[in-house]
Amino acid sequence: MLKRVYILITVSLISFLASAQEVKVRGTFLTDSAKLGEVIPYSLTARYPKKTDVLFPDSAFSFAPFEFRSKKYFPTVTKDSISYDSVVYYLSSYEIEPTQRLSLPVFIVHPQDCTRAVSPPDSMRIIRSVKALPDSISLRSLHLKMNTAYQKVKWSLNYVVLFIIVGIIVISGVVLWIVFGKQIMKRFAQRKLEKNHLAFIAKFRDATGQLKENTSPVKTEEVVLIWKKYMEGLVGRPFTKYTSKEILKNEANAELGAALRTTDRIVYGGLTEFAESSFDTLRGYAETQYKNKIEEVKNG
Repeated sequence: MLKRVYILITVSLISFLASAQEVKVRGTFLTDSAKLGEVIPYSLTARYPKKTDVLFPDSAFSFAPFEFRSKKYFPTVTKDSISYDSVVYYLSSYEIEPTQRLSLPVFIVHPQDCTRAVSPPDSMRIIRSVKALPDSISLRSLHLKMNTAYQKVKWSLNYVVLFIIVGIIVISGVVLWIVFGKQIMKRFAQRKLEKNHLAFIAKFRDATGQLKENTSPVKTEEVVLIWKKYMEGLVGRPFTKYTSKEILKNEANAELGAALRTTDRIVYGGLTEFAESSFDTLRGYAETQYKNKIEEVKNG
C-alpha cells in the first residue's frame, strides 16, 4: 500500500515538473533606466501548451522592490497547439539602489494545486536626480534666494461640512427651544418687568422729592402721570386716559381711591399741602401690582 502511494506521488511530481518545463516564461523591462517614482513598463510573457491553464500575477502580488501601478493584458495567441500570453505591468520604484532586478512567475494550474514557472531576472538602472551631498555645508557657501512677495492661496470652502455644521446648529437650536423655550421666554419677561419697575421707582422717587420741596398742581399732575404710565404698561389698561373715578371703578381699592381724591384736590382744588401718604399709597399699589404680575408670569 505504501509503495503504491509513493508511486502516485512520484508520478504526480514528474508530471508537474514536466508541465513546468513546457511553460517558457520571460520577463523584461521595456526601458533601461528610470527616475525614482517614474512609471516603469515591465513585460511578462508565457509560452505554453494550449491545454495548460496559466495564471499571471495580479495587483495583490508582491513586486518588490517595485510598487504596482497598473497592468495591461493582451489577448492570448494560439498557433500549432502552443499558446502565447503577454502582460505589461506598470511599476514604480522608490528604492535608491542604482541597479534593481525583478523576476516574476506564472502559475500553472493543476487539479490539486499550482506550480510556478519563474522568468529569468532582468535589471534596470535608477537615475538619481540629486547627487550625493557632503555631511556638512557651510552656511556662507549656500546660495539662498529670498522671496518675500505675497503668494495668494486659493481659498477652498468645504460646503458639505458647512451644511452639516449649520444643520447641527439649527437642529440643536430647535431642540433647545422646544425644551427650554417657555422657560427662556418667562425669564425674559421677568427681566423686563424688573427693569421697568426699577426705572419707575427711581423716577417716581425723584419726582415726589421735587414735589415735596415745591408743591404745585402742575408738578402733582406730572407725578400722577408717571404713575399712570407705569400702571398702563404693567397691567395693560389705559390708565393715562382714565379719570380718577374711572380708575377706581376698575380697581375697586379704597386706599387707592383716597389717594387719588387727594391728588385731585391738589391739581384742581388749589390745595398746596404735600400729601406724602397719598403718593406712598400710589407707589405701594404699583409695587403690589408688580409682584402680582411677576407671579402671573412665573405660573403662566
